[in-house]
Amino acid sequence: MAANFNAIPTLPLAQARDPKTKSAFLDDLRSALLNVGFLYLSETGLDEELVERVCAETRRFFEELPEDEKLKIEMKNEKSFLGYSR
Repeated sequence: MAANFNAIPTLPLAQARDPKTKSAFLDDLRSALLNVGFLYLSETGLDEELVERVCAETRRFFEELPEDEKLKIEMKNEKSFLGYSR
């Protein structure tokens, strides 16, 4: 993460689906991931109700699930590093 930034990169996923803008989208995606480490995808085409349900489940996980349940999926030197981390 070498570059400084003052805003989260926002990339419209719709550009990845259009052959005319796909190359520029991929350049922006690469830059965001290499220089910032994360980004926000807009124009995903996902149903807003689905997005809200996923966000609600995420909040429920972090706010309501007991710690011992979270620790069952804790990242412990796993190759994939997928799971909960304290």
